Amino acid sequence: MKQEKLTKNVLPHVIAVLVMLLILVVYFKEVVVGDKIIQQGDVRNFLGMSKEAVDYRNSTGEEAYWIGNMFSGMPAYQVSLKIYGNLARYLDEFLWILIQRQVAVLFMTMLGFYVLLNVLKINPYLALAGALGYGFSSYFFIIIEAGHNSKLWAISYIAWVIAGLMLIFHRNKRILGATVLAFGLGMEIYANHLQITYYLLLAILIFGINELVFAINRKEIKPFITHSVYAAAGALIGVLMNTTLILTTSEYAKYSTRGKSELTQVDNTKKSSGLDPDYAFSWSYGISETFTLMIPRFMGGSSNETKVTTKELKEIAENQEGISFPTYWGDKPFTSGPVYVGAIICFLFVWGMFILPHRYKWWLFTATLLSIFLAWGRNFEAFNMLFFNYFPGYNKFRTVEMILVIAEFTMPFLAFMGLAYYVQHRDNLDKKKITQQFYYALGITAGLCLVIGLLGPSVMSFTADVDKRIQQKEFVDLLRAERANMLRMDSLRSFLFIALGAGLLWAYMTKKIQLNVLSIALCVLITLDMIPVNRRYLGTEAFVEPVSMEVQPYSADNFLKTNDKSYYRVYAVARGGLTQDAHTPYFHKSIGGYHGAKLKRYQELIENQLDKMNPNVLNMLNTKYIILNQQAIIPTNVDTSMQKINPGTEIIHKSSEGEFILRNTQAYGHAWITPKVEVVNTPDEALKKIGTVDSRKIAIVEKKMQPFLKSVAADSIKSTEYVKLQSSYSPNKLLYEANVEKDRFVTFSEIYYPKGWVAKIDGKEVPIIQTNYVLRGLIVPSGKHSIEFVFEPKNYQMGELVSKIASFLMFVLIGLCIFLWVKMPDKL
Repeated sequence: MKQEKLTKNVLPHVIAVLVMLLILVVYFKEVVVGDKIIQQGDVRNFLGMSKEAVDYRNSTGEEAYWIGNMFSGMPAYQVSLKIYGNLARYLDEFLWILIQRQVAVLFMTMLGFYVLLNVLKINPYLALAGALGYGFSSYFFIIIEAGHNSKLWAISYIAWVIAGLMLIFHRNKRILGATVLAFGLGMEIYANHLQITYYLLLAILIFGINELVFAINRKEIKPFITHSVYAAAGALIGVLMNTTLILTTSEYAKYSTRGKSELTQVDNTKKSSGLDPDYAFSWSYGISETFTLMIPRFMGGSSNETKVTTKELKEIAENQEGISFPTYWGDKPFTSGPVYVGAIICFLFVWGMFILPHRYKWWLFTATLLSIFLAWGRNFEAFNMLFFNYFPGYNKFRTVEMILVIAEFTMPFLAFMGLAYYVQHRDNLDKKKITQQFYYALGITAGLCLVIGLLGPSVMSFTADVDKRIQQKEFVDLLRAERANMLRMDSLRSFLFIALGAGLLWAYMTKKIQLNVLSIALCVLITLDMIPVNRRYLGTEAFVEPVSMEVQPYSADNFLKTNDKSYYRVYAVARGGLTQDAHTPYFHKSIGGYHGAKLKRYQELIENQLDKMNPNVLNMLNTKYIILNQQAIIPTNVDTSMQKINPGTEIIHKSSEGEFILRNTQAYGHAWITPKVEVVNTPDEALKKIGTVDSRKIAIVEKKMQPFLKSVAADSIKSTEYVKLQSSYSPNKLLYEANVEKDRFVTFSEIYYPKGWVAKIDGKEVPIIQTNYVLRGLIVPSGKHSIEFVFEPKNYQMGELVSKIASFLMFVLIGLCIFLWVKMPDKL
């Protein structure tokens, strides 16, 4: 009898898990059971960014804390630094071995939502429908196609974190809840997408305020405090599991583009700690664009739409292989697709707002509304600038539309909590009132879709900024007709799915079908609604042979790798310039790169000197080669024949891809003895000065570094004096040999970073002097010496120890939960 009961309780969960896996495997069958991979744009960029760190790890078994292949050098913390202390990571890594990584992450996304709904004692098959609705949100598939893997990884643990809180506050399962919370938050932070974690914390803050208000109204302050203590303990363990990541990131943030500038001659916005508002709000969701939550192509499709609907554009697509169309006509510069949570879920969400008790709905509704308001960015400027200027940490992030991940979670959560509430209390509810509320929800959602579908095409403009750049008026007219047809078709499509979903629910309300029939039918209907929309943006054409994702060298890369084995840097103007080039760092040390959080001073160097191709600054960064092409914007100080950028620069190679390699014989090399040191008062002076002086003769040092200076010889350098790189380049360690007849100031063409780098002369530690705004300098005493730079980030080493201890505590909690479940389930 006990075995039968166990089977009855366990079997629905096994079926639910298998259904989730089966649907995902079918969707990604070419990847899971075939030999293809997902074509992801940003993954190729990541390969370029992380190449040096990955190669070092593979060859030595050690981590590269510093990388030199981008932006002349920067910490590897936010690029490719493995953190071993968080032992919970082995769960994800185990799943990635069993099934393809993105499929595994989507599975954990669905499973977390399924667990969350089961925590609230929702019927397993109804919970399965909710998990499918949440897991197939279009945004998740769009970011897979874009290659934003860490973002989706962080999203996958949102539901696990909320499940832990629900166990504590709503089920009074304090130990179990603290354990789930520790695991969920530990993995959420480990995914290392701080923006998603930040948005989750906003939702948790709203949840906490809601629970406090509820406790005050019910005069249950003591249980609230007890629950909060357990939640805090679980959260603390989850945070401590990521001590390494938190310490390194918080340290680096101060010196990155997220930190405060030391310059004074900038406008107040840029001087503040955080991003420029224009930059932060550049991807703001349009106010009317919010309708895409219910009608996917309300604002057209993507900026590069391939699945068009009108006969005319289909004919063009058939005649021109690979063509795409700018059907998006919203406020953003461009988009890969809309945020669609599902027509049926929108209907259930509205109905849930009518029927759910206050404790459940108001925090979810508030979080939904806040995420939408914040996603509007510059389109709701009065509200968003208040948040940007005064809410702690908010101004560190860009692409504000990303906060819609909270609405994508709260809407299906509220929707299925409302449905479950009705199921659990059907016989005790006022049937007339519930029916009335049902019609209200149906009218608001289905009625709106029908009105938009019938009237929208005749009253909306369907005009986009991109239209101004298209010369053929006939083609613009075709695009606008396509956008109108997309709106019409998807509005009526959403109307149909809402009508079908409402019909199922009505059949259940009138007791014509049973709960399991309703649940299974909803699973089918939601899947049929969501998957075709996702296929528009992540279809079979995105599954490619592995070789297509390999980073292939250009002719110029092969030429340089063959003809120069020394340690040099490259400026590839032809490949995205200084901030959008992830290709060059894959093959060479580059003064440019591709990363959202480079060093602040280096970004300022780019804006004030490198963008102007200042020869002195290029030389001091050891820029030995410059890659140009005819299509690149040629700086004004390059002559029209492209033969010279400054004296000593010449074309040495013309590639088959149309690229030109300029060799800069004036590059200063790895290090050089600098006869004169000039002290300036402010960083502003230093940044300006390096553009006007010869850095080979004069080192610019800021006044704050003066205590580390001492008298050095200022006379001419003799031919017997030198400083040279002693061995091959290593990201964490650089060895030099120096021979000087007097105490000399030496400038090194390496980026200064105040935390972690240690300099030693003959084994004795000496201070590193910030030189030429971004470089390192040393006082080298007379004689022959060995000079060593070693990057030893103490935060990483200390963090790993704390992370392992916290991980051990989490496993102790898991063991305790298993013991209590077997012996004393009431104590969980």
